Amino acid sequence: MVQAINVIARLKRQHALLLTCTCALLLLLSFSPSTAFLPALTWSSHNANSNEDEIDSALQQTAEDALGNRQGSIIVMDAQTGRVRAAVNPEGAYAQAMMPGSSIKPFTTLAALRAGLIEEDSRTACPGRFTGLSFSLPCVHANHLPPFNPSQAIAHSCNYYFATLGQGLEPDKLTHTLRQFGFGQPSGLNSSEAAGIVKPCETGDVARMRSVESDRASQQADCAAREALG
Repeated sequence: MVQAINVIARLKRQHALLLTCTCALLLLLSFSPSTAFLPALTWSSHNANSNEDEIDSALQQTAEDALGNRQGSIIVMDAQTGRVRAAVNPEGAYAQAMMPGSSIKPFTTLAALRAGLIEEDSRTACPGRFTGLSFSLPCVHANHLPPFNPSQAIAHSCNYYFATLGQGLEPDKLTHTLRQFGFGQPSGLNSSEAAGIVKPCETGDVARMRSVESDRASQQADCAAREALG
């Protein structure tokens, strides 16, 4: 794993050097009275493709080392294009319908923004743990951090932040957003892909048996908090 990480670090340094040289050339072209002395420059896609292949190879090796002999799957995708850059036990990922976990948090954020619960510069202080009626979940980030805005909450994967958002969302707001982004629909990446399920939050038989309305509301709030956490 260390070797793979070193490969990625080396490639990043190469990219940084390339960016620095490009900026210097642009400045030279901008301020030089004549560019006749400059040689003709051509860009080869071969080098770019070679670097991408090296990065993919390093990501694949890092993913394999990270999973080791444990059960599970790892899929690394390009967030801009959807291209799969590394996959460990992909059949397990495609053939089983599983809870999305923290990967759902950006969509919780979007649903909350659309609902007007938060704004781009809204900030929330995290006490370190979310405590609901039926479950309590700690945050894994460092304690005593400054209040998070939405992007920082995503970066730190703050459980308190998103569970609280879920409690404030109206029923079906999150599921509506998820369905707009194709949740529950096959991606087409694999012929044996399992179908997903996206449905509104349900409180279950226990909540339906209760006669006190406040208890029902509490159960619904807990369900919504779990839903917002994935």
